[in-house]
Amino acid sequence: MQTLLEIACFNERAARIAAASGADRIELCVDYAVGGTTPTVTSVQALATELSIPIFVMIRPRAGDFCYTAAELDTMCASIEAMQEAGAAGLVLGALTAQQQIDKAACQQLLRAAGALPCTFHRAFDLLDNPIEGISILQELGFVRILCSGGQGHAANNLEQLKKYFSVTHNNIIIVPGGGVRPDNIRPLLLATGAKEVHSAALNSAEPFNNTCDPAMIRLMQQQIKDLSI
Repeated sequence: MQTLLEIACFNERAARIAAASGADRIELCVDYAVGGTTPTVTSVQALATELSIPIFVMIRPRAGDFCYTAAELDTMCASIEAMQEAGAAGLVLGALTAQQQIDKAACQQLLRAAGALPCTFHRAFDLLDNPIEGISILQELGFVRILCSGGQGHAANNLEQLKKYFSVTHNNIIIVPGGGVRPDNIRPLLLATGAKEVHSAALNSAEPFNNTCDPAMIRLMQQQIKDLSI
């Protein structure tokens, strides 16, 4: 099975470019500078109607840490319900305690709100002191995917740690490497990990203030994936 390429998009224009350039799935959010927050319902509605590929929606009410108050969790649950109705195919979310551990109670609340929608635990995972234990916890909670870089920095620089993650999943949860994934490093990343899904923002350096993706970069990464699948 060919590796799936997910493109992180920070506005509707980027999502349309990504879809037209061969992305297999969109992760939709806003506010690239802070690592992504929840997009508008109207954007999700428009893109879900227009595009033929799945849209996974970031549920993150603010920038900063991932330790949420009861009121913030209620806001997140309301966003989840709205995104379900808008046509989201999946959700990207997560919560940590003040001690940088997985907040099981908060995650359970969010997962209950998500119902049947598949959920990805986002890159807050890279902040955990014991990620191997974290994988087991997220499996038990019911997350389908973990988006991570294998630690701080780019995924391509953390291959040994990512390989450890893949070795303990027993195919019960999908590890999605992300963070600095580009055409010049996607091949060694996939060869090292055997990842079946990979994540990239594919940001267009020619438009640094528009946060749009580069169609040529997406096509090059898809070509690398295709070459490995032959």
